[in-house]
Amino acid sequence: MTDSHYIQTVECMSPRRHISTLLNEGRPLMSEFTHTVCPIATPSGGPCRAMAPIFDKAAKELEPRARFAKVNVDEEPAIAARYGIRGIPTLIAFDHGKVAKQHAGLVDINFLRGLAR
Repeated sequence: MTDSHYIQTVECMSPRRHISTLLNEGRPLMSEFTHTVCPIATPSGGPCRAMAPIFDKAAKELEPRARFAKVNVDEEPAIAARYGIRGIPTLIAFDHGKVAKQHAGLVDINFLRGLAR
């Protein structure tokens, strides 16, 4: 998967651009853990499909105050295991390199705005 799959402000985590690189930038980091293909549980595709446009909108609005990254758990199982990801989507907010908040399931943009403060 390439970074061009995502909007410009959202980083795509890969072995070349590990999450630890972004953790050391000194800004809050919002990471969305997702799948390559979201299961279709409902006509809208379920929470992981619904989360993508919310996360992308927040990234456009809140950069550079905070960084935004997507981690594909299918392609990066070691990163997912490191943070105990069990449900998709899962959002982890990092502050000063440490997990500040972890939430499994859909969130709205106001939730993301609150984390970026």
